[in-house]
Amino acid sequence: MLSAARLIAHKTVNGRYQSKLQLDKFPVLGHSMTHSIDSYITDSANSATALYSGHKSTVNALGVYRDSSPDPSDDPKIESIAEIFRRTYNGGV
Repeated sequence: MLSAARLIAHKTVNGRYQSKLQLDKFPVLGHSMTHSIDSYITDSANSATALYSGHKSTVNALGVYRDSSPDPSDDPKIESIAEIFRRTYNGGV
């Protein structure tokens, strides 16, 4: 998305941008890789899990670590940021 914004908003000469996005002027930079544990091609479930919890999961798993047992309902659950906030500060989100 950022590359597309740069291409649309800023002129390039010999592959170099002539101006910067305001985002490029931030003093720090962060990256999030949302692909799953078992594949570089992600789906919406495991990318959402990676974004809202900070933990990677497997393909087609939303908010759980998928294991090898045959019962799909016994997979361990991942605690989301909202649940950590509620547990830590006794607050609702």
